[in-house]
Amino acid sequence: MRYAGAIGMALVAWLTTGSDALAQQAGEGADAENQAQALMRDASDLWAGLDRSTPIAPHSEAHAARLDALRRIDTTLRSIVERYPASPLARRLATGGSVGDLSMARSSLAIEQFLAESCDP
Repeated sequence: MRYAGAIGMALVAWLTTGSDALAQQAGEGADAENQAQALMRDASDLWAGLDRSTPIAPHSEAHAARLDALRRIDTTLRSIVERYPASPLARRLATGGSVGDLSMARSSLAIEQFLAESCDP
């Protein structure tokens, strides 16, 4: 009987510790998703604020500012995938999906197009 009681107490302790660990992991997952979403909002705000229709002179301050914004968007999206790989948002981006108007492919293409247009005579 003592043996059964000891096993029971050990089982209760293990189950309690396991549930605490699962709760902590769930909390960390939610926190990671919240942080990933905050970065995504930053990238989306930058994207929405870009005036991509107005041509600008190469080597001007406006040119440098637009290129910087495009690179920050791209870096932010890559950061989401690298820092929060388990979050649904990171998985969507990593598999080629879009979030609103943004995807990793679209941000990279925007940089390439901008640089190509800057070099055209």
